[in-house]
Amino acid sequence: MQSLKKLVEAELKTQLYEAEFVLKSDRDKNITIVTDNLRGVCGITVVTVLEPAVAVSASAESTVVKVKFFLLEATVREQLVRIAREANSIAGVFSLMPRLRTAKAVFSRIYRQKQKAQNNEDKMYDGKRILIIDQLNLFFRNYIVNPSLSVNGQPIGGLKGCFQSIQKIVRESKPDLIITCWDGEGGSAKRKSMNKDYKAGRKPIRLNRGIRNMSEQQEMENKIWQQTRLIEYYNQTPIIQFMYKSTEADDIIAYLSNMKELEGAEKLIISSDKDFFQLLDEKTVLYRPIQKEILNENKIIEKFNIHPVNFAMARAMAGDKSDNIEGIEGLGLKTIAKRFPMLKDSNQVTIDGILKHAQSSSLESNVKAYARVVEKIDVVERNYKMMQLYAPILTIDSKKSIRDTMNNPDLSFNKTELLKMMLTDGFGEINFIELFQNFNRISLDN
Repeated sequence: MQSLKKLVEAELKTQLYEAEFVLKSDRDKNITIVTDNLRGVCGITVVTVLEPAVAVSASAESTVVKVKFFLLEATVREQLVRIAREANSIAGVFSLMPRLRTAKAVFSRIYRQKQKAQNNEDKMYDGKRILIIDQLNLFFRNYIVNPSLSVNGQPIGGLKGCFQSIQKIVRESKPDLIITCWDGEGGSAKRKSMNKDYKAGRKPIRLNRGIRNMSEQQEMENKIWQQTRLIEYYNQTPIIQFMYKSTEADDIIAYLSNMKELEGAEKLIISSDKDFFQLLDEKTVLYRPIQKEILNENKIIEKFNIHPVNFAMARAMAGDKSDNIEGIEGLGLKTIAKRFPMLKDSNQVTIDGILKHAQSSSLESNVKAYARVVEKIDVVERNYKMMQLYAPILTIDSKKSIRDTMNNPDLSFNKTELLKMMLTDGFGEINFIELFQNFNRISLDN
């Protein structure tokens, strides 16, 4: 949606305005005086005149002279006031009452319209169920284990498996909308600037050994082709895709989960990543395909004795081996939940809160965990900044792009083209009728 300022500026340039002069006596003479003056103004100022420039209407008690114009300059108002004064001093027998629709009136009207539109946008997803996919997580899970080959003998397991997985998930969840989020080029750069060891030491993701028949370089090229091709496939469906340079999918998913426009919707995140535990609430749940479990706010609290709003803090102390984030030695989630029981509350605990609790507890107890936290509080703070998703790391432009897309999504479905692509890539024999029916439903219902 355009900014209010731009809307008002555009309105002031194109909105038709009227000035009214009420003549009480000497109608014919004063009509001539007023209309001549008005036509004079129209001739010497930057005013677009609609013909007839002056409309005259009469009643038994008075005559109303109206002039129509486009308000292109602020001086128009001043000149109309001048005409009123001059006409009044010349005739002296009638009162002049100029009425103008001012910029303030335009601003107020557009503001009301904008607020109404915004309220409609805020509610457009209320009661809907939205599927939010951590795309690389889903892709790599299928890429590694799915042995499917194309007609040319090339691996297409990631490509084909993603559609099979989505078909199964959509069948079980019946979403009203599907969103998939990709890691952009250099997605880890911002977090690596906080900790150069972030995600360091990870081995390249390769095909399952049982179906490996390519060199490492060939596998890399094939993996990139499958991901690129998958994006092209999704473009033919009502699946909404997000990917931004130097941005991780985690941040996009976090932003979507907390968007005001989606607060009335049910969000189902698809990922095996523990980072999303912190996002769970009464409207947001997580499905972990590898673990085959569905987690919500209550299950996280029951399982870990840690509330989702404090899960990032707990993990900042424990660390994350999968991302090569070093935690505090000897502290796992169970110990952390036991030594810092306030993490179970729905109130978000701060770094200062953790430090104060550790300092006071270390004076009353010989438990080493408290002393270690006090000693390594800088590590906890750094880890928290990297691991928290409550304030996702996104540029202003990326946030605007997400909002604009969600407020006006393209949900078209080109089934014919999609089938052609599948046939070309060698898996057109798979039955995707149920998935296509759901794509049609999503495309038509929104």
